[in-house]
Amino acid sequence: RAAAIPHDSGNHLQHRRAARSARAALPALMNPAAVTEHALVLRIAPHGESFLKLDLVTPDSGVFLCLKRVSKKNRATAAPDLFDSAEIQLASSRQGSARFVNEYQLLQRRSQIGASYRKLRYASDFCALIAHNGPHMADPAALHQLVERTLNAFAERDAPAIVFLKAIYL
Repeated sequence: RAAAIPHDSGNHLQHRRAARSARAALPALMNPAAVTEHALVLRIAPHGESFLKLDLVTPDSGVFLCLKRVSKKNRATAAPDLFDSAEIQLASSRQGSARFVNEYQLLQRRSQIGASYRKLRYASDFCALIAHNGPHMADPAALHQLVERTLNAFAERDAPAIVFLKAIYL
């Protein structure tokens, strides 16, 4: 049997705090694949108890699915909402191709779309169409520009059916 080594609890607490802060800094150092991108939120769905499943479109990556942890403690940061424009920091999982949102900074919230049921319905249908077919598009930058222009039009205009048709056919 090994003898127990007495230690000062004050030093022990300092050591634990230092180790905790070092572990918190490790993911940023160990994951050089973390990138920051301008993203548009197409769809949101709960995933388990502590995650949101986000369908996003970015100019670099196109349309993809990622996960964002829902923080129960920090309510100061903006939670993702449909049709948002945001700067996001993405990290890839160590195994596989799953992507996680580390940081979410809201740039523009298009709450005017939700003020009208017709706008909301057409904008949701448009985003669902893009989320479903976007991964097969050749030019992600052009797709991102089309989605951003269309969401702005849904927010600013009063004829969502015309905005939808123009986005699809022109």
